[in-house]
Amino acid sequence: MTEEKSTNKSNVQDFNTAREIIEGMPTVFNAEAAEGVNTTYQWDVTGDEEFAAHIQISDKQCTYHDGPAENPGIVIKTPADVWIKISKGELDGQQAYMTGQYSSQGDLMLLLKLVDLFPAG
Repeated sequence: MTEEKSTNKSNVQDFNTAREIIEGMPTVFNAEAAEGVNTTYQWDVTGDEEFAAHIQISDKQCTYHDGPAENPGIVIKTPADVWIKISKGELDGQQAYMTGQYSSQGDLMLLLKLVDLFPAG
């Protein structure tokens, strides 16, 4: 069973770890951009932090869960420091992907949709 969490922080700049950033994604979720989106994003984080977590999006709702998802639409495999830099706008996500700094398995269109679903705060 996974644990659903929420956070009081509402700006990605307030977060210091990859886990805090991913846990906090529901606070910056753009429900309007989620019209027709029913999927699960999973992160497999390595490096300074090692964990799996997932975000479930359904009916314009977004929830965070610890642990791997049962059937994710996409799995994002990233070192913690890379995801922190991307989330804070210090590293271009597309360029980081193209240069192999992180990778994904699954629907690549979901990766491209992240920018609309979770605008940087």
